[in-house]
Amino acid sequence: MNKFAIFDVDGTLLDPLKGVSDSICYATQTMGLPDIPESVIKTFIGPPIQISIAKYYSINSDKANKIAALFREQYKRQDVYKAVVYQGIKELLRLLVIDNKFMLAIASNKRQDYLIPLLEEKGLASYFRFIHGSDFQQTLTKMDIINKCIQDIGEKNKPNILMIGDTLNDAIGAQSAGIKFIGVTYGYGLSSIDDLKGIPFIKVVDNIKQLKEALLQGV
Repeated sequence: MNKFAIFDVDGTLLDPLKGVSDSICYATQTMGLPDIPESVIKTFIGPPIQISIAKYYSINSDKANKIAALFREQYKRQDVYKAVVYQGIKELLRLLVIDNKFMLAIASNKRQDYLIPLLEEKGLASYFRFIHGSDFQQTLTKMDIINKCIQDIGEKNKPNILMIGDTLNDAIGAQSAGIKFIGVTYGYGLSSIDDLKGIPFIKVVDNIKQLKEALLQGV
């Protein structure tokens, strides 16, 4: 086997907007803060939530961490399962694993303790040999998480590993880990090829059909 792909989750496999938005509203309203527009919440998908909260409200890390804790409690308890699998993703994963013998892994900033149950509930977990999310406090960088996948797949296979994600954070993580990157624009981070200026990548795709073609063509 010499085909390996690491997938991001939010904005790449799943659309998490409804659940993330509901949990952020719960957390900020509990703390007596004004609501965040949905257009801004979309930019929160991917990076650690406490960083986005601190930046938006211009508050210190202690308060941002308290809001993030409320968010995570609500998200894990209720809202995480509101995520929707992008149309065509299950068919793509089945094609990669069963027909084309890819070994797949997950590298996500979503916390590990609710990442795996979510993937299981959505019927995606079985396609992935290795699944890595963030730690409890979300201190791991995307490069850290990608490197865990690389270690599992095997360092000798590194030249043949692709990372697929929808954010600049995914691209930088892949670059730092020394693997190739495919960007997708149907998620929440990248809107066009211009967003990756200065960052190495091998392809940018706009939909699942184009992603399938890129992976099967061996780019």
